[in-house]
Amino acid sequence: MDKWRADAGALHRLIFEIGAGSVQRPGDWVAFNWGDDDGENLWLTQGKTDVERLSPFTSPLKAVLDTEAARLTPHPARTIITLQDGSPMYYRRMAEIMRR
Repeated sequence: MDKWRADAGALHRLIFEIGAGSVQRPGDWVAFNWGDDDGENLWLTQGKTDVERLSPFTSPLKAVLDTEAARLTPHPARTIITLQDGSPMYYRRMAEIMRR
């Protein structure tokens, strides 16, 4: 994982760390908004179960979120994982990116 993290592009790393750090289903990853980030945790409502839960940041997730936040001006209603134009990324596109 260390080698993959070192070699991954910024978007790939963001997607990976949200997945590994939140331990949620991939369909939930694209739904995280910047408003779900309180600086130490991701707050979420699971898409499949509709259960609200708290997911504490792992160190790698915190680092990648800080890098992404410094790159742009996060808005609480904006999704964290976006397409190049800033619009929300959808599951199928995220899966295509990660398969490559």
